[in-house]
Amino acid sequence: MNKKKVGAVALKCFMCVLAGLINAIGVGLFLVPYEFIDGGMSGISFLISHATSLPMGLFIVFLNLPLFIVGIKKLGKSFVMPSVIAVISYGVILLLFNWIADKVEITITKQLMLPAIFGGLLSGIGSGLTIRMGGSLDGVEVVAIMISKKIDMPVGKVVLLFNIVIMLAAGFMFNWEHALFSIVAYAIGINAIDYVVSGVDRLKEVKVVTEKGDEVADAITNEFAQGVTVIDAKGHYSKRDKKIIYYMVSRFELPILKNIIMEVDEHAIISVCETSEAIGKNIKNRKSPIIPRRKKAKEIEDIIEEAVDITVEVSEDKTLEITNIEAIIDAPIIENDDNDGVEPIDLSTAALADEEEETRE
Repeated sequence: MNKKKVGAVALKCFMCVLAGLINAIGVGLFLVPYEFIDGGMSGISFLISHATSLPMGLFIVFLNLPLFIVGIKKLGKSFVMPSVIAVISYGVILLLFNWIADKVEITITKQLMLPAIFGGLLSGIGSGLTIRMGGSLDGVEVVAIMISKKIDMPVGKVVLLFNIVIMLAAGFMFNWEHALFSIVAYAIGINAIDYVVSGVDRLKEVKVVTEKGDEVADAITNEFAQGVTVIDAKGHYSKRDKKIIYYMVSRFELPILKNIIMEVDEHAIISVCETSEAIGKNIKNRKSPIIPRRKKAKEIEDIIEEAVDITVEVSEDKTLEITNIEAIIDAPIIENDDNDGVEPIDLSTAALADEEEETRE
């Protein structure tokens, strides 16, 4: 195994330990002290811990590990190993919190909403990081996969039903107010997982129905310096030919795109959807806002206008005196995308060469 692979494995292990730490902070500092319950095996572990007075961290480890071992055949070692590391980290750190809680009362705030929000958020971030590393912090998913194959039910529904039962049990064991706050924490955690796994800045999928397809497509291409997908369509009622333009933008670019479309065709129909994931060579660099080509063109025009005023004078001692050359020296290099064989010209060097040639003549 080379150094690069060793480094990748070490980083993956570190991220799994970090995921367990974050999850333990969310559950141990924000949920458990207020008798809020998390979903999955964490919820079951909390209920058993409350009933037996044994540390919750023990049940986190001993309930999850057998399920992951069973899941090796179903899910593979690449899934089980990061899961085991994250779960052990999660359980051991929870044991530490249990030990501290026996000596010192852990209550960050007297309000109930704040622990639910931050507990769910941190728990979701920890679970999301584990999923990003290819594993899971919850053995319930392994059980759900096995059950779904037996009863022909989607895994997501099995997990949901499992968690509903846990929340109902929490309502009967503690009180319904805490059970409702537990649902709030769970909902926040689910959304946090989505953002960690899929990313915060998700691309927007835009579809435009217009009768001016070529004009709209050209306007988008000129603005963003990227191509668009154009699909032929026909209005069923009007029987008119139309175009459906498909394009993906970041949330920063969306207002610009809307304005461009409306400028060309005010009757266009624009549909915007949020993508959960987008994969492709031309997509991976679209997560950050790009500088529209129109802005670049304006900058180039300003540089050219300043460059026109350049004057070159030769004194009696044959010393060149150049004014307003800063515009050329400080100007950004403009690459020629057409690559038609024309070499770029350094204007300052060209001016000096021409003047020297005239002097020799």
